[in-house]
Amino acid sequence: MSSDEENIDINKSLSEIGSLIVFDVMAFLKTGIFKNKSNDKYVKAYTIVYRASQIENSENDYGSSLNKYYSDNINQYCEFARNKLLTINPESEFSQNVNFFETLLSEFEKCKILIHWLQKIFSSLDKFYIPDNRLKPLFDQGLALVNKNLFTPIKKLVFTNICTLINYHRDGMNVNLNLIMKVVDLFIKFELESIKIIKNEESYDIQGSNGKKYIIVDWFENYFKNSTNEYFSKKSEELIS
Repeated sequence: MSSDEENIDINKSLSEIGSLIVFDVMAFLKTGIFKNKSNDKYVKAYTIVYRASQIENSENDYGSSLNKYYSDNINQYCEFARNKLLTINPESEFSQNVNFFETLLSEFEKCKILIHWLQKIFSSLDKFYIPDNRLKPLFDQGLALVNKNLFTPIKKLVFTNICTLINYHRDGMNVNLNLIMKVVDLFIKFELESIKIIKNEESYDIQGSNGKKYIIVDWFENYFKNSTNEYFSKKSEELIS
């Protein structure tokens, strides 16, 4: 490669990738409007990443900068989604509880879309930089970041309100049990191994395997048991009084 190619301005390249497609993808996830969508822009962004990821330059670690940019964008969206969820008070009333979970599922779906799009743009990292540095594939990195920065910080809140929704059902309210199952499925998704995201006609799905005997971790089961005991203890006290 020429000396010019070996000494690219990585910050300028990252800014160009953002302007070509990443900023528009992020805006689409937040607003539902995808402006300036074109295959040409995707190809240009992919080409920038491809060229930079192939350069071996001891002074400039281009692969590391590209991988960090990939991670930073996922972290940024996770922060946005987490803050959006924390503005909802699911304990205030039944409708807000349902709204919380519908928003959670929607934001998790958007995170999968983001990972899918970014992996397409940065896929050359999986071919060169990542195996050379013994890092996890981009899909695995992306989902780990979603787990760490979106799901884990609100995990206890999520499960507390799953129990609240179940209690509404126990009290005779019309609760969409499929909604509860979908939320519980998130706990399972983050326990999978050999993960990949499959694009279906209407959505993105996570597929993987798990060699563990118990998919749901112990704290989940114990927390549910404690919540159930509290509910029926309270009901017993109400009947006695």
